[in-house]
Amino acid sequence: MTKTDTDRPAPETTSRLRWAGLTALGLSGLLIALDSTILFTALPTLSARLGASTTQLQWISAAYTLAWAGLLLPAGVLGDRLGRRRVLLFGLFLFGASSVLASRATSADQLIALRAAMGAGAAVILPLTLSVLPTMFSEEERPRAVTLTAVATFLGLPLGPLIAGWLLTHYEWGSIFLINAPVVALALVGIWLFVPESRDSAAPRLDWIGAVLAVAAVVGIVYAIIVGPTDGWTSVSVLTGLVGGGAVLIAFVARELRTSAPLVDLHLFSNPRFTWSTIAFGAVGFAMTGVMFIVTPYFQIIQGTDAQGTGIRLLPMIGGLVLGGLIGDRLIAKAGPGVTIASGLFAASLGLAVLSQARTDTGYGLVAVGLGVLGVGIGLALPTALDTILGTLPPAMLGAGNALTRTVQQVAASLGVAILGSILNGVYRAGIDGHINGLPAPSQAAAQASLAGAAAIAHSLPAPVNAALLKTASDAYVRGMADATLLSAAILMVVAILALRSQLVRVSADERPTRAGAPPSLVVLIVILFGAAVFALVAGLSLVWPGTTLDALWNLNPTARTEFLMVGGRLAGLLLLCVGVFGSVAAVGLLKRQTWAWWLVLLLLVLVGMVNVIRFLAGDPGELFGTPFTLGLLWLHVHTRKSFKRLAVRQP
Repeated sequence: MTKTDTDRPAPETTSRLRWAGLTALGLSGLLIALDSTILFTALPTLSARLGASTTQLQWISAAYTLAWAGLLLPAGVLGDRLGRRRVLLFGLFLFGASSVLASRATSADQLIALRAAMGAGAAVILPLTLSVLPTMFSEEERPRAVTLTAVATFLGLPLGPLIAGWLLTHYEWGSIFLINAPVVALALVGIWLFVPESRDSAAPRLDWIGAVLAVAAVVGIVYAIIVGPTDGWTSVSVLTGLVGGGAVLIAFVARELRTSAPLVDLHLFSNPRFTWSTIAFGAVGFAMTGVMFIVTPYFQIIQGTDAQGTGIRLLPMIGGLVLGGLIGDRLIAKAGPGVTIASGLFAASLGLAVLSQARTDTGYGLVAVGLGVLGVGIGLALPTALDTILGTLPPAMLGAGNALTRTVQQVAASLGVAILGSILNGVYRAGIDGHINGLPAPSQAAAQASLAGAAAIAHSLPAPVNAALLKTASDAYVRGMADATLLSAAILMVVAILALRSQLVRVSADERPTRAGAPPSLVVLIVILFGAAVFALVAGLSLVWPGTTLDALWNLNPTARTEFLMVGGRLAGLLLLCVGVFGSVAAVGLLKRQTWAWWLVLLLLVLVGMVNVIRFLAGDPGELFGTPFTLGLLWLHVHTRKSFKRLAVRQP
């Protein structure tokens, strides 16, 4: 008997109906992601209808997150041992029943308890929706199945505010929970009929001590992260959660490395593909969740949209997610998973950089572009990272391994909201202080607390004082939003560069034994080329959309900006955007050892070098750095030719 038993339908049934099972799994993931963001626009309504205090509102969200994050690992392990389909069906039933009861809650405390039950159901559903895919699809079909499931899941994040806005506009507040019931019913029927059972038949006894330690560690750390921005990072509650959770986490790791029957095998992290895919997964979770938290007030208060309009403005991200998933499915086959993940991270970083340029008077166009590019990057990186993780897991650890990855992602997402929110609040308070001294003390405190508080105070003041306060608060908020999104972009860029240098972007010896890894000089060139391409894209955007802080980039070479503007600002911007796209494509070609890419990069560097030398001889001081830098890159590129030829010849 094999270690993993799978009760499959007959082959002809599997061939016809497994895609129906995949649809049910996608619905399950969509439901969980949607419910994690649906409260972004519903909290004010819940406060009014249930009389919830600020603390209770925080716990309506936190109870779901804590139960979800804390129970992921035990739920994944139980799925491996008791049967993944069986446990998944239980999780769906728990989630659906809790949702129905939550829609009928009569007090904030009842809703908090039911949200915790919904989080427990989500902890069961999320890791097991992916862990059953290898029992349904071949290794060749699995990337597509993972892409469809992952895209369906992440579509729920931007869809949450959109659906919540529509429901709250037309129905009672309980509808945002009651809508889960029919979706759960469809998923239950589809999984029961079309998804085969799979489990680890030779599983050792469950490590209950390890399970308790895992839950305590994750809950303690995530709790501290959640309350940190409100209670203060040096408060007793936060320090207790961080120190206590960290100590329990150390105890958990020590036990899992010593025991003969661990809850989850932490040696999975010795595989670079698993490690870097998990890091990429967590980094995108950090950025995406934090940005969703930040962008919602920007739309609602600064751009004056209602809850439904806020959801509609997130549609470019949804379109980008779908497009990225479609592109990624083809890019994996041609360039490999590592290049696809890194390309997605670079694209997401660029989208965040564009978002950082939004101002109070920017309009929606720039924000839509940033959200769309961010969506494409996520659609490229996330499904590929998940499929890479699945490919590294032993069959008996599909549930536990996925749960481990999801736990990292959930902690990262909580950190995203906390850290980016703290940065935003710090910049916001610094920007508004000194402009509200004439207000009463309670009004000053409300204005300092949040943009929503400042807007409420402004609406109660006479003109023109109200307009001045609202403008000051809005300007302070967008400055904080810019800093937060730029930090997210930098994190994604760093992870992308490290991933390019790691074994994640190398083809393993088992797959291509005759192909060597990239030499350091080639990796350095590729990283610089990617960075230059991103710089060209951002510089191009500053010409297409002038008047943003991107203009500060041209302080490095103001003469060049003047010349570009003489050509025609928007036309020059479009040309720079084309150069950025060309550089990105050429970098990917170099990474895959394509001869055409080497010659194209050589031509590009020669042309840029000639322009640098001519401008330097003409006395442009900006080329004191540009000319030697380009010539150095040209020398480095020529230096890689021998290694490039050797690698290209040895490639089968």
